[in-house]
Amino acid sequence: MQTHLLALLFAITLAGPMQACPIISVNARSGDTLATIARRYGTTSSAIVAVNRGHALTPLLPGQTISVPACRPVRPRWPSGPIGPRTRVTSR
Repeated sequence: MQTHLLALLFAITLAGPMQACPIISVNARSGDTLATIARRYGTTSSAIVAVNRGHALTPLLPGQTISVPACRPVRPRWPSGPIGPRTRVTSR
């Protein structure tokens, strides 16, 4: 409990006085590094390490779940709306 509280305070400190960064769970992908994940979520490698105290982050393995303070809004991987080929309706 104390570790999560410290991580949250650290994330708030990085975000600035008026914005708190939510801490989310992220599955590492092949080729990911702490730096690439940090850039993707608008945070720093140091903040990710601080949130994951006590967990081995090196090497970062594909499928490994880590906690990340996401200071930037996360865009969905898939577009919202109907999935499928786009069709064009034309009149004859």
